Amino acid sequence: MYEIDGSRFQEAVAVLQQVVSIGNSWPAEMLQRAIDRDNAQSSYEMLGKFSTAIEKLSLPVTKLTVKDLQQNLLNGNLAYYQCCQLLLNLSETLRRELHVVKIFALDPERVRFYESNEPLFGVTVEKKFLSIAYDIEQGGKCYACDLTTAAAFHWIRTMEAGIRAMTRCLGVPDPTKGKDRNWSNVSRSIHAEMEIKWPASTGRMSGDAQIFDKLHGAITGMQNPYRNETMHLDAKYTAPEALHIFELVKGFMQRIASRMDEEGEPKV
Repeated sequence: MYEIDGSRFQEAVAVLQQVVSIGNSWPAEMLQRAIDRDNAQSSYEMLGKFSTAIEKLSLPVTKLTVKDLQQNLLNGNLAYYQCCQLLLNLSETLRRELHVVKIFALDPERVRFYESNEPLFGVTVEKKFLSIAYDIEQGGKCYACDLTTAAAFHWIRTMEAGIRAMTRCLGVPDPTKGKDRNWSNVSRSIHAEMEIKWPASTGRMSGDAQIFDKLHGAITGMQNPYRNETMHLDAKYTAPEALHIFELVKGFMQRIASRMDEEGEPKV
């Protein structure tokens, strides 16, 4: 997939139409003559603008045709009628190549998810959780391209880094076995450590006790309806559902990043 600048593409078509129009305006008595230097130079320059405008498009034959025509113009071995014919051939080549290229446009409401000046999860998460930059970005691009189930998958996966940061912050060793990475097992490990540091009887009403109590509740709340569900083949997410997951995960990661980085620093 490649990105197309709509305004540049429109410019390319306009320039090509202009060049063809100029060629068609040459008087009949000129057509057998060799094209003069001024017309050759102006045609060359306009073809250069056209070439620049289509550089990001996968149009290899059109680009080769432009180069060949420009070279012939530089060599000065074209008659006016030959130049006219080659310009028409170029226009037809472009039409044929575009016939096999599919061009999609993003929903304007989702453009910020594809390319944004601001990090999708915020600056703090971006700085403290470098390991999830790829999944955040890919989730955004998937959502912008209406691949909403894929977007949900990427965003939910970023929670792994947040949960790992929580265990490190609490001093729980990183899991060494695959089964220990299961959310249920990790959640139990976090809860067990919380019981040691801040027993439920204390109320956990402030400080780290309150922070971890809320974060643990978020993990538990998202585990079955989202994390586990996403792993099954029958799970599909519509655009509103994927956007809801984005907001949930973004909020979760922002709360974690406000207390610690991905190494769990500062420790409890």
